[in-house]
Amino acid sequence: MSKELLQKAIDKGVEGYLNEFFLDASNYYTEMDDDLSEYDGKGFSDFQAVGEINFSLGEKLVVVTVSIAGDLTERSGKKAQYEKAKKILKKYMRYDAGIFVFSDPAGNFRLSLVYGTPDATRLVWSNFRRFTYFVSPSLTNKTFLDRVGTCSFSSLEIIKDVFSVEKVNKEFYIKIAEFFYRLTGKNDYEREMRLPSVGEDDNKTYEEFAVRLIGRSIFCWFLKHKKSAEGIPLIAKEALSVAAVQNHSNYYHSISEPLFFGLMNTPIKDRKSVTIPEAGKVPFLNGGLFEPHETDFYEPSLINVVKIPDNWFTDFFSVLEQYNFTIDENSTVDADVSVDPEMLGRIFENLLAEVNPETGETA
Repeated sequence: MSKELLQKAIDKGVEGYLNEFFLDASNYYTEMDDDLSEYDGKGFSDFQAVGEINFSLGEKLVVVTVSIAGDLTERSGKKAQYEKAKKILKKYMRYDAGIFVFSDPAGNFRLSLVYGTPDATRLVWSNFRRFTYFVSPSLTNKTFLDRVGTCSFSSLEIIKDVFSVEKVNKEFYIKIAEFFYRLTGKNDYEREMRLPSVGEDDNKTYEEFAVRLIGRSIFCWFLKHKKSAEGIPLIAKEALSVAAVQNHSNYYHSISEPLFFGLMNTPIKDRKSVTIPEAGKVPFLNGGLFEPHETDFYEPSLINVVKIPDNWFTDFFSVLEQYNFTIDENSTVDADVSVDPEMLGRIFENLLAEVNPETGETA
């Protein structure tokens, strides 16, 4: 029931449904109505403490709702939100932590956990940007629903764990690793990929190909979420999505190969015609990630020789579509609880360690 109430808050707005969710999710939650309008101003309004959680260990948490006038996705608002949250907690000395819910007129909201940890003579405050979910009716919000919607809110430590971006990254990698195993046949999986002129016992070649394919695909997935100055995605969803696989048979050769080696690796003026949707919007990158290796088998004489079933891409993209991806907020100290670009490096490092545990990190 809690998860359904949280979905209602996404679909219909946090007002009303947020308290219903906390009352259903936590045995320790009680409603309150404490006016905090003294903090209104400069784009903020309707500050209100709507509830509190009194944990069995004596710790206490307050839930505060706030309305903002502008676009919640603007980076400039994060710092101001953090400072407001700290001021309120400093006033409410009886609370060890707070969940702050900032919502905008479009129905987007940011649910953030802020807390202070005693250190000698002062409090060390949590990094607001590391314990926050950005939620929007236009996103899948699966991680948010799965983690927050099933939380018991029975202790502050449990709540910290639910809001931890590191936990999301670990969960994401575990799922991605399964697709590496499916391609390579590791961990008792049946190998789903076939490479030409590569022996069945040549595990290293298969594994290195799989690392490149997964890394390149996820990199492109991030670019799908990045927009040009005109507001157009750099890679169209018609080329990179579950629906794209369904609409383009033999997906690796019809879309992935020309995307990697015909577009991403080639200056726009030197490109040949390809059938990829919105190909002209795809940027050229010269960093080496899309430089074809000999064992990528990308030569005119080797057309259609790499065999990767379409259902592998369907399953892989289905997982990617469950997560929110950040682009502009790409540092370790400035990421909502979602998959951030730094995660791509971690995936490379961990998968290369699968290929060679001794050299994986440096590779």
